[in-house]
Amino acid sequence: MGKQQSERPARRERGSISAEEIIAGALALAEAEGLDALSMPRLGRALGIGVTSIYWYFDNKDALIDAITIEAARRLHDLITPPEAGAWQDRVEQLYCRMRDALRDNDLLCDLLYMRGSRLGENALVHLWPEVELNLTKMTAAGFTAEAALRGLVALSLYTRGAVVLERQMRRSGIDPATPTPVPADFPLLSAAAEQQNMRGVTDDAFRAQLRLLIDGLAALSEK
Repeated sequence: MGKQQSERPARRERGSISAEEIIAGALALAEAEGLDALSMPRLGRALGIGVTSIYWYFDNKDALIDAITIEAARRLHDLITPPEAGAWQDRVEQLYCRMRDALRDNDLLCDLLYMRGSRLGENALVHLWPEVELNLTKMTAAGFTAEAALRGLVALSLYTRGAVVLERQMRRSGIDPATPTPVPADFPLLSAAAEQQNMRGVTDDAFRAQLRLLIDGLAALSEK
């Protein structure tokens, strides 16, 4: 019993913690133990504060999750923003490759921003608006209408997020995404093509090739 008590952080004085520290602590706890493990009492113990200190800033767990989702959006923006120089095609390709890497490397970012997407409100999205605006600026300069450019960016985002979630589900089911999908010989064209193109579509090479295919298709549309 004495050992367990000594391992707990010392209780902080009331009013000695900020909302920012609580958000950072909640993110650290959720990264270490999973989002489902996050609770006000568990967070209070991890931070060495009483639960009432958390409720002073956040009315309930949903409010806390909203706050850490906003911080997650800010972190994602910092991770995915590519250099401003270069053609829009190269910049957009870098953007979505970086987004894929960030979401694959951090399940919590993926959970907060996209698996729980219904909670992704305007306060979180504001961190992503500058990147979207810059890409729209580059794409309209290349001949797109703003509406067509936005439609293209949404399609690329959906493709990238879908690839991340699909790969994650495969790995959780014990499926190696690099394993070829067996195709019966009754389908000769499909069988031959599947030897060259992984049908699971989420390996590094497949993702990049398919992303570039979408980008090149958008470029061709802008030239018509």
